[in-house]
Amino acid sequence: MSWTLQKAELVIKSLLKVTGSSNVEILRNKHLPLSVWREVEKHCGIRAGSARDIWRFKLSTQLFCPEPLYLNEFRIKLIKR
Repeated sequence: MSWTLQKAELVIKSLLKVTGSSNVEILRNKHLPLSVWREVEKHCGIRAGSARDIWRFKLSTQLFCPEPLYLNEFRIKLIKR
């Protein structure tokens, strides 16, 4: 599945609606059970596993990172260590 900005927004909005959160910051470091992801799946039509994985590995990292992440800069930092 290819992710677009619209799909990412849909997952975030659905997640906020299902959890009853008013702000995405509330979801920071919060464990979300499978039942929440199943509800998100019903709302946006994206499989629960795919929505969960994109949230865990991409969206939450990008939303809550204190500075922008650039893959090339990250590689350089790893090489310098």
